[in-house]
Amino acid sequence: MEPIPKTNRSDAEMTEPSLIGRSLPNSGLLICPEDNDEPMHYGEGGEICIVGSQVTRGYKGQPDLTALKFHNIEWQGQKIRLYRSGDRGFLRADGRLSICGRLSDREVKLRGFRIDLAELEKGIFRGNPDITMVSVQVLQDSLVAFVVPSAVNCAEVKERISQDVPAHSVPARIIALEKLPMNANGKIDHNQIALLSPLAVGPQKSAQRVTSRQRISRMKLDDDDKMVRTPYPCKALESAVSKLWMEVLSLKSPPADDVTFFEAGGHSILLTELHRRMTNEIVGAKVSLLDVFRNPTIVKQIALIGTVLESNASVFTPPTWTPRSSPHLVASSQEASVSDKSLDDPSGRMAIVGLAGRFPGANDIQEFWETLMEKRGGISNSGSSPTEPMAVGEQFVPRYGLLDDIGAFDAKFWGLSEMEARNLDPQKRMFLDVAHEALQDASIETSKDRSSNIGVFVGEAHNSYKHATKPCHGSSFERRYRSLLDPNISTFTAFHLNLNGPNVTINTACASSLVALNQGVNSIRAKECDVALVGGVSIVFPSKLGGITRVKVAYSLPVANAVHWMRAAMGSVPSDAVAAVVIKPLETAIEAKGYIYSVIEGQAVGTDGSTDKPGFTVPSATGQAATVLRAMRNGNVQPEIDQVCGDTWQRNTSWRRYGGPMA
Repeated sequence: MEPIPKTNRSDAEMTEPSLIGRSLPNSGLLICPEDNDEPMHYGEGGEICIVGSQVTRGYKGQPDLTALKFHNIEWQGQKIRLYRSGDRGFLRADGRLSICGRLSDREVKLRGFRIDLAELEKGIFRGNPDITMVSVQVLQDSLVAFVVPSAVNCAEVKERISQDVPAHSVPARIIALEKLPMNANGKIDHNQIALLSPLAVGPQKSAQRVTSRQRISRMKLDDDDKMVRTPYPCKALESAVSKLWMEVLSLKSPPADDVTFFEAGGHSILLTELHRRMTNEIVGAKVSLLDVFRNPTIVKQIALIGTVLESNASVFTPPTWTPRSSPHLVASSQEASVSDKSLDDPSGRMAIVGLAGRFPGANDIQEFWETLMEKRGGISNSGSSPTEPMAVGEQFVPRYGLLDDIGAFDAKFWGLSEMEARNLDPQKRMFLDVAHEALQDASIETSKDRSSNIGVFVGEAHNSYKHATKPCHGSSFERRYRSLLDPNISTFTAFHLNLNGPNVTINTACASSLVALNQGVNSIRAKECDVALVGGVSIVFPSKLGGITRVKVAYSLPVANAVHWMRAAMGSVPSDAVAAVVIKPLETAIEAKGYIYSVIEGQAVGTDGSTDKPGFTVPSATGQAATVLRAMRNGNVQPEIDQVCGDTWQRNTSWRRYGGPMA
């Protein structure tokens, strides 16, 4: 074999299949399909096979395994021995071999997550010394673990593994058996188990039998957002909900009162099925999928449906209407003190005095405003195909929110060389330009000769540019430590604009920009800076041409011309954007007699722990509503609004806090 280049060493970052080299003299390499010995063409992937006179006759004393791995074929006009390696790969046009891993690699993609079944099995072994054999299979879109011996306590196994792996990797069911099928090599035959697993599973037994359950009719929120339950003599409702759970989750009996739908083996797709059947089969159960999700136990779902079935019952204050016929909601909880603030009392409040941004279909704030007013969408239809294999039930949506010319950057203006600019993440390039424009919009001039007490607070997405591109020409040190040398975006911006206030880079997922705003406001109030430059940026490189989603899941937008706030829109797609605002104390802005875009009355940051949520990545309406209330208290404002803008979850959060019916 040829020497392996340094870039293809096992300790190098693997961005493509590993290049091995050419075969030795008097031997050959073929790529064959898994089910026959017919050689495939260059570039086609299949099983790597070795041919030549050096191939052995087989395994001693293992005729079945020998027949499986060793074959006699005709190659280049002569009969010759072939060995099937069990590795995946392909031959390049120059005869060099690229290896892609084992054919038996048991990595699966389930509900959007990649899961290595073999690693999961190792985790089960580590935490359970009594287990002698284990095989994890995917059955009906759920993970099922088969373990040996049959005396294993399945509930304890599931509890232990749930402490070691993410929620999406926890098997929905653990099934203990006397033995598992073995192959000719004396190893667990996972393929055979996959074929037999539907017969072995059958209906699942519940960990605990429900002995009694309080009937519930009304759910309402008190001042602390706690659920209030009152008796409702409806055994039929309890029976109907329990029956649906058992059928959707293949349970023999209902789970205990405190067991959530997800802990009982459910997932988002099965929850959708539960909601569909619940609204179709229980007369009058007109509940939203969001409500079912937010009430994940049988007890809470009975409470939810019981509330709906209460005739002419209303928990919330009906919405009133302003004289200009726009929605105007008044909160049912009046914890926040009521005050009618005006510009005559600016103390403690912040003014937004500068704006700038780049958005899909809009290269500045004015163009963005026009797209909103004219109801034009900026999402692009790429017409492309997926670049990676998709699992069963997945769908490629060829739509994405692209920015115009993300490579445009005047390196000379910022005192950078072309090489330095090319090495920079586009997020940093574009944010620097946008930050400069926002300061200019606020009539704030920056200079290398004179520093300004301005803080920089930026929410930045993960830098995908450093992994997607090869380093530019430079020193070996720069190439080797590219990730470590990647500049912090807030420090980078503060340096080039000569800003001397605090600088903070934030990544709190979709809350990053608002958390940055909160940091900026608090920094001004603490007199750490006079003005705050606040922004957010998310740009994926290379630019995406669409997204992969599950069919009928919210992360899609199948309507070709759907735009924001359009009834036909059926979800969301990924998008790039960058924006910045400049804020200063309201009294300072009034004294300067400059333009004021908006006033920040109050703000708050919080998290929802594990309240009413199946996983840490999922928001909780209860937690969000509590944070909204703290923001109102912080601003000492009357809890009323003219408009709510947000997704379905955020809209329901606002209705909860302001007293309207659930959307």
